[in-house]
Amino acid sequence: MRVIRSLAWQGQATLAGQMLSWAASVVVIRLLDPTDYGLMASAGVLLGLIAAISELGVGAAVVQARELDRTRLRDLQTLVLILAFGGALVTAACGPALARFFSEPRLAELAPALALTLPLAALYMLPQSLALRDLSFDQKAIADVSAALVTAAFTLGLALQGAGVWALVGGVMGGHVARIASYAVLQRTWIWPSWSIAGAFQFVRFGMLASVDRLIWFLLTSVDLLILGRLCGEEILGEYVVALTLASLPLEKIAPLITQVSFSAFAQIQGDPRLVRRSVVTSLRFGAFAFIPLSWGAALIAPAALPIVLGETWGDIVLPFQMLCIVLPLRALSVLVTPALFGTGRVDLNISNLIVSLVVMAGAFFVGARHGLEGASWAWLLAYPIVFLITQARALRALDVSLVDVRRACMSSVAAGLLLVGAVTGVGTLFPGSPELLLALGIPLGALIYLGGIRLIDPELIDEIRALISSGARPDDERTADA
Repeated sequence: MRVIRSLAWQGQATLAGQMLSWAASVVVIRLLDPTDYGLMASAGVLLGLIAAISELGVGAAVVQARELDRTRLRDLQTLVLILAFGGALVTAACGPALARFFSEPRLAELAPALALTLPLAALYMLPQSLALRDLSFDQKAIADVSAALVTAAFTLGLALQGAGVWALVGGVMGGHVARIASYAVLQRTWIWPSWSIAGAFQFVRFGMLASVDRLIWFLLTSVDLLILGRLCGEEILGEYVVALTLASLPLEKIAPLITQVSFSAFAQIQGDPRLVRRSVVTSLRFGAFAFIPLSWGAALIAPAALPIVLGETWGDIVLPFQMLCIVLPLRALSVLVTPALFGTGRVDLNISNLIVSLVVMAGAFFVGARHGLEGASWAWLLAYPIVFLITQARALRALDVSLVDVRRACMSSVAAGLLLVGAVTGVGTLFPGSPELLLALGIPLGALIYLGGIRLIDPELIDEIRALISSGARPDDERTADA
């Protein structure tokens, strides 16, 4: 119960900040060019690779550890900072090679600037991990909201000044500084580095597995950028990045609320298989309820909404955005299972699943990217369902979760989602050539049809969602008593 309330608290606390951040992001997209986003994505490939290697998974190791003491944490802080500064130097040194690979000279300047984010992130890694370990999601939520608002303000301000891609760089920097300041204020005591790293090695074994997992995850999430940037150039890559970013907004903003809470919870209940099974099914049930209407609804209104919201410059991303939205619920459900594997110590299985995903998706992207932006999007739509079926069948089997239970948990949301599709499509058919009318009628009608369908098909789900929301408003002493 404490876990569900923590999820509700964090979700409510971050909603306002995310709404402001989304609004600022839309304005920034209108101000910047596709090439700016392509440059940032290309530089992010190098930065993400170095970060995945240098972090060593110590954040996940701290969350999963059964016992901690101050001395070992200070030693670990020393190791984290050494690795971060080393990674920053490597990133800066690789800037010219990155520029040659993508045939874009400006990357030689971007790489050293973005390298500074590694030591900045290292300064709040342990405080953030300790907050997750202790289920102090109020601290995590405050830090995330602060970072989102500062990132939005910095990016928007610099974009209005005509800074181009440097607006994105400045926003990232500002977000990291905001997190450092937030945890310094919230936790009051800082973990100062020691002159030794001996106590850090107890975290290395699990951390190494987590680091391998993160490295493969990075390769999986970057292989499309690498291939598309190399074959098609920065402009098409920028259009793809914006389409993927917009389509993934529900996943990027909602899934972390669930996965961060879930990993901490699964680490604490890993000795109770029955409770693990029930928690996995509940996460998937709530995930399907949230992601299906958001993603399918967005795909339906995209032809009307995107030209109005983003402007005609981004007209080419409509169809790719729709295809990416259609497959989003599968991506979300896959992400929601990962914390259970981590929390129960099955990092090895998650790594093997990521390898399967990487091999299949890399092949699909290599073929699709030869047909440009739409080809890369078709790779998601055609290949990812195959990846999902293979990897999730293996994961659920390892967690002893019945496929029948999962199907039953998600089916009501799928059925209601199909009703939503029918309703919004009907509005578009009745009022062709009227995008404003489609948005004005289709969005509220689709929401009403979806919620009404859930009420008819699975009324218990609505009651569970209401209980989840109301539980987030209960005072701390009641939560502690129930925990």
